[in-house]
Amino acid sequence: MQVEIQQLDTIRVVALEHQGAYHQIGSTFDKVLALVKSLGIPMNETIGIFYDDPGSKPEADLRSEACLVVASDFEGEVTPLRVLDIPAGEYAVALVQGSYSGLPAAWGRVCGEGLTALGRRMSDGLCFERYLNDCSEVAESELLTAIVVPLEPA
Repeated sequence: MQVEIQQLDTIRVVALEHQGAYHQIGSTFDKVLALVKSLGIPMNETIGIFYDDPGSKPEADLRSEACLVVASDFEGEVTPLRVLDIPAGEYAVALVQGSYSGLPAAWGRVCGEGLTALGRRMSDGLCFERYLNDCSEVAESELLTAIVVPLEPA
């Protein structure tokens, strides 16, 4: 797996909180997509933000958010969604192809050997996944996910 450093601009999203097993966030994404459709917000890229290390917290206590990217100038009341900015900065990014079930192992490789190979450390910023295609439109083996990890300054 290739991990590279990318400079990302601020990404504005509307987000809905999910608590519990990360692999069960799909139902929260369904809710986000239904809400944004009902509000007339244009459909765009989806992102999952993950706040906790699943190796150090009980599964029931894991916190994450299902997000939809919106325009950088998007404002407004979208309850129960919240508007959130993922900060600009340097990130380690790895592209993963295949089933979402392989993502936990891929995270381990990115945060372990990937960061070591880059000679960098993870910062306390937001870790997230960018879902680059639609799981309802492509075969599971063709799913593309970018794992994105914030970096401490060099």
